[in-house]
Amino acid sequence: MISGLKESECRASANGLLDRLVVEEPSEIDIETLAWLSGQLTVEIGGLENADGRLTANADGGVIRVRAGLREGRPRFVIAHEIGHHRLHRSQPTLDTAKELSTWTD
Repeated sequence: MISGLKESECRASANGLLDRLVVEEPSEIDIETLAWLSGQLTVEIGGLENADGRLTANADGGVIRVRAGLREGRPRFVIAHEIGHHRLHRSQPTLDTAKELSTWTD
């Protein structure tokens, strides 16, 4: 179970969004377009010191902020992670544990 949601619900939400982009391989995913389609979310780099990423959103859209200077691949994960929060937990705040954030290479 992922934060009270079934894994099947999470996969269905992700696959539905990817179907809108018509992609076949992960390398084809334009992560900023994915953020926009997910709820008019924009991506900004910088302005964070104590977290890799932060989502600030409401019904009209929002911003995913990513800490500058992350190693290659990590910003993409952070953005996708925050998109997941937006799609799955729109009405409630979220806070990740160190364990959840340490498995990004999986």
